[in-house]
Amino acid sequence: MSEATTDGRRPEAKREPDRSAEPVISIRDLRKTFDGGEIIACEDIELDIYREDFVVLLGPSGCGKTTTLRCISGLEIPDGGQLLIDGVDMTGVKPKDRNLAFVFQSIALFPHKDVRGNLRFGLDMSTDLSKAEKNERVEEIAAMLGIEDKLDRKPADLSGGQQQRVSLGRAMVMEPAAFLLDEPFSALDANLRKHMQTEVKELQRRLETPMVFVTHDQEEAMAIGDKIVIMDDGLIQQVGTPYEVFNEPTNRFVADFIGSPSVNMFESELVRTDEGLTLSNDLFTLPVEDEVGGTAEPGAVTFGVRPQYVHVAEEGEGLFTGDVTLVEPQGDRDTVYFDVDGREVRAVVPQNSVSAGRTDVALDVDRDKFWVFDAEGDRLF
Repeated sequence: MSEATTDGRRPEAKREPDRSAEPVISIRDLRKTFDGGEIIACEDIELDIYREDFVVLLGPSGCGKTTTLRCISGLEIPDGGQLLIDGVDMTGVKPKDRNLAFVFQSIALFPHKDVRGNLRFGLDMSTDLSKAEKNERVEEIAAMLGIEDKLDRKPADLSGGQQQRVSLGRAMVMEPAAFLLDEPFSALDANLRKHMQTEVKELQRRLETPMVFVTHDQEEAMAIGDKIVIMDDGLIQQVGTPYEVFNEPTNRFVADFIGSPSVNMFESELVRTDEGLTLSNDLFTLPVEDEVGGTAEPGAVTFGVRPQYVHVAEEGEGLFTGDVTLVEPQGDRDTVYFDVDGREVRAVVPQNSVSAGRTDVALDVDRDKFWVFDAEGDRLF
């Protein structure tokens, strides 16, 4: 749990580390609406993307992540704001002139062309390279993707993963300033999807070219991204590393959206007495240390704690007790659901440490791993 500022509010989100290079993509005050301004798809979008960044735009359906990606690519014309690529203002510039590669959700390959023809298509359409230079670049990318022995095959003869590699390769041969990927693995089965996630992250490191990846799957985002951009209602809610958005959410939405099983929330009151600040609800009362609570104002708040930081206590100890309603094995850990005075509380515990049907199980929380949000959902501490 982070320390509070002197006014009791949450600390500012961590700044980007100092970088010597300029960002490859800079987005300033981007806004996009539909239906004559009635529907706000995204607004106030401010984001810098550097050469080493694997950026994931993450959020629920309709949050604005795909619209933001399409504005970067030029497929959507924003209502306002500015987009810079390598320091050049690209606002209003056609997609083909932005030097960006777009990998779509559907694997859109030409069925009548072989793999070599699919990989070379962009080079044929937009470059003056010789045939030998094109083939050299195609074979280099095919070798990097492990499909060098598939160059003479048609897409129908390939597996789903091989087709997706061809789709990626077709973008890679263009040597773009950045890659834009819109849920490219959603049609793949679970095992292949995991494999492709690893491959694309390794590729990004090898190419040293930024990737902007859209997904609604938080597990996918946490696995591949090193900069997570969490969106909701067209707004950026938080930008941070996977560890930052998991451990230090800036608001209740981020805390609730990130993590599985979802965070436990308790509607509570902050009360200040002569002894200090206390957090209280109908289940427990918890003193808050001065260096944590700062000068936070008393009032209605929400207490949040991840199931990973709820644990079984010794009998007669802990903050509250609950009855086990369900145990979900998760490998070496179990997710246990408790009925605590009519509300559901989730805990992640060691395998087989809590059996189904147990009652009056004493539960406690890690005292340095909880958060408190104000009535508007902003994090206090």
